[in-house]
Amino acid sequence: LYQCDWRSAVCSSDLNVGNEASSDRPWLGAIQLVAVYNRALTPAEVQQNFAAGPVIDKTPPVVTPPADITVAALDATGTPFSSPNILAFLNGASAVDDVDGVLLTTNNAPSIFPLGPTQVIFQATDTAGNEGMATATVTVEDQTAPLVIAPGDLTLTASDSAGVSSSDPSIIAFLSGAFSSDNVDGSLSPGNNAPTVFPIGTTSVNFVATDNAGNEGVAGATVTILGDDTPPVVAIVDPTVLSFFNSG
Repeated sequence: LYQCDWRSAVCSSDLNVGNEASSDRPWLGAIQLVAVYNRALTPAEVQQNFAAGPVIDKTPPVVTPPADITVAALDATGTPFSSPNILAFLNGASAVDDVDGVLLTTNNAPSIFPLGPTQVIFQATDTAGNEGMATATVTVEDQTAPLVIAPGDLTLTASDSAGVSSSDPSIIAFLSGAFSSDNVDGSLSPGNNAPTVFPIGTTSVNFVATDNAGNEGVAGATVTILGDDTPPVVAIVDPTVLSFFNSG
């Protein structure tokens, strides 16, 4: 605002809007409203003039996370984020801003989710720099039963009517022939329900392995014990000592 005396051709600046009077410090702002009053403004008028300026977005986006999920472990390291269930989980987050509308979300998911719970943070940032955040959890569990391989079926012949003891070398080798492996715990030693004595006939034996998560794997085999089919030995005594009696 300049005031000039036309008689002396001298002008003075009482109000500068934008640059300073020296013009050596350009102002980089944006002028929204200039108003000159010859009286003091009421608080309501001050607020009205202030509101005439630009709207400042101070509201962060609203981020909606996916529901928590539980997935099966692939191996001892856990489950990769590329697993279909985890990918669907990560893509299930959404974000909406009151100024910018729908926004993309980012997350801090690891490349491999370890066994147990992992909290994932989902974030979205609007053009004003406001950041919204929400969390959800992925729990990785060992849900797979161990693989149990049973030995081949066994057939033995008993030496007597009682059957064959489990301490027989062939049965010991049979019972030791089972093995087991687990996708998380690795090699396991299966137990079995073998009896102390295998009777004549066929006996089913179950081999069982349980991993640290309580998953149980089972496989079976049979032990068949045959009766002694060796013919009896008949001894012939000296015929000269045989006596026959006729009761008639």
